[in-house]
Amino acid sequence: MPRFVLLRHECPAGYEKPGHWDFMLEWPEGLRTWELRELPALWRTALGADMPASTGPASTGPASTGLESTGLESTGPTTESVRARRLADHRHAYLDYEGPVSHNRGSVSRRDRGTYRVIRETSGRLEIKLAGDRLQADVILELEAEGGINWCLWIEKKDSRPVVRK
Repeated sequence: MPRFVLLRHECPAGYEKPGHWDFMLEWPEGLRTWELRELPALWRTALGADMPASTGPASTGPASTGLESTGLESTGPTTESVRARRLADHRHAYLDYEGPVSHNRGSVSRRDRGTYRVIRETSGRLEIKLAGDRLQADVILELEAEGGINWCLWIEKKDSRPVVRK
């Protein structure tokens, strides 16, 4: 199975862009990479409370489940999205690397890794199932405009048991 990695990229003060997340998928030619300025809330929860706050535009947030007025909240199915910027493919070495990034571009630390399975791939859309050490999710990466670099990363949490809000 091909592998994935989620890296936290801390950029130095005064660098051209703020710290962000690098979501990377292993392909034969290199790691397909997307920059995320923030993580979906479901991922932040799975990765723990030590996650940095958003560094970019707001996500669409969890979709309404219709249970809010009942005093219950659904643990799913919940769909959430964040913007993702497609970067150039990275070297396979980043699957296992943590440390400084060349040319004084900061440092990266691994927050999760695992395998993934392609469910469907079409022009401008990639559907995968992640099986990480901490992240388990169905993910859709969808191009916003033909020929562009801006994508939307959608995740779905499928557990549909309602839980009582405290």
